[in-house]
Amino acid sequence: MALLDDENRLTVEFTSVSTGADFTEYNIIVHVGNVQWAVKHRYKDFQCLHQRLTTNHGISKHLLPPKKIIGNKDPTFIERRRIDLQAYLQGVVALMQRAIADELAEFLLLPQYEMLYLGRSLASDQRFTSHQKQTQLTVLEMHAVSTIELCASHPTSGGMHDMVQLAEGAARMRSLTITGSWHKWRESNIIPNELEFNFNLFKKLHMLHLQDCNVLKITDASSLRRSLVKLNAPGCGLQRICDLLLCDAVHRYFSEEDMEVLQSLPQWAPLKDLNLSNNAIASIDLSVSLCRKLETINLSGNKLSSLDYLTKLPYLISVVASNNSIVELPDLHTKLGNLVHLDLSRNKMRSLIGLACLYSLVSLDVSSNLITDIKEVEHLSKLPCLEDVVLTGNPVATIVDYRTKVLECFGSRCSEICLDLERPTQRELDKVAVLQALRSAKESNVSKLPVLSMTSPVLPLQVTASSTVLMPVPDLATAVEEATKLE
Repeated sequence: MALLDDENRLTVEFTSVSTGADFTEYNIIVHVGNVQWAVKHRYKDFQCLHQRLTTNHGISKHLLPPKKIIGNKDPTFIERRRIDLQAYLQGVVALMQRAIADELAEFLLLPQYEMLYLGRSLASDQRFTSHQKQTQLTVLEMHAVSTIELCASHPTSGGMHDMVQLAEGAARMRSLTITGSWHKWRESNIIPNELEFNFNLFKKLHMLHLQDCNVLKITDASSLRRSLVKLNAPGCGLQRICDLLLCDAVHRYFSEEDMEVLQSLPQWAPLKDLNLSNNAIASIDLSVSLCRKLETINLSGNKLSSLDYLTKLPYLISVVASNNSIVELPDLHTKLGNLVHLDLSRNKMRSLIGLACLYSLVSLDVSSNLITDIKEVEHLSKLPCLEDVVLTGNPVATIVDYRTKVLECFGSRCSEICLDLERPTQRELDKVAVLQALRSAKESNVSKLPVLSMTSPVLPLQVTASSTVLMPVPDLATAVEEATKLE
């Protein structure tokens, strides 16, 4: 971002002219060091500027080229006018180089692209002067706020007053959204995500939302670690979690051998909710152990194939890992024993056996996976707290009487299960009751069959003329008929 000083001086040049049926517009390039941006003005804008400079700053009235009414569309005249206006503006800039007048700064759009003037305009901005529940800033504005110390001694700034205004406003904020971009900012060559910023003035932030930001440009997050409760960083191009949680550290990645060193680093003590969705994270690293009080983590839309190191989060109760590349999660209860809510939708899972011992689980979403066998649901039937199950989008959901067969797996608890966001109807419960009766009758008959062994063989049946052998026939036909009537 542009910064006016002795090394980076303000210069202007007229590059071209745009003409229309009733206007002529002069295209100006403004330079401050290696930063540049485009400005467009008509002759009447120069007149307005000159009048204000003459009145407020004593600029000579004769410096501005005179207005011409007849023949002002002639190409030769327009080119001569361009050269004269360029000489005029360059002369005014040279005259005011040490202390740029506000009128000239506005004319050249300095408050949009130059750090000191942007910081000065923010000091009187409503976002910093009023108590707002939610504040939104761009990375450019954060860059200006982060370097506010430079404004205190600069002759064109409001000095200490602006610094105090910004500091007080930032200290009041509780919820902040910062928007970044990898595209050039407006008509300049400034790329916002190449600018550094920090949070030194934001002492009491509870919620921070980073949208499309380059977190590697955060130079100091110490104040966030002391106050932040909720941190959202979706779509920031993150490849590693440590790049965010250790954004201001020289060394970010730690192995298990470095756990002692990692635990000595500052913790994200109050943090309870972390959203890292829609990034490019391939694995969970040990830096999550710095968020020991974390209760909810959203990792959807990444490249995960496992859920490692979540054992370091003893208070974790909700995990969203949808739209990843997870195939299986063996013995998940050994990593997430206290889990209450789990979203594994849009992955590549074929079996649910790894979830069989999550005894505190209340809601489970495994929609849009590759589950084909209804027997996989039986792995969930022993979970005593489970109430909500979502299986839509799996091949198993296309089976005839899918809902009835899934509910049957839960036995006497089938009426308590909300399947695919729908409570079971009375008709479905009646069908389940019949299926359970059929299964019970079948299991009962199987249990009555004699057991053959070498020590107690079954003697052959002796049939005499006086004896009558009665073969009990299970009344399955009647049960099937009753089930048909219910349908």
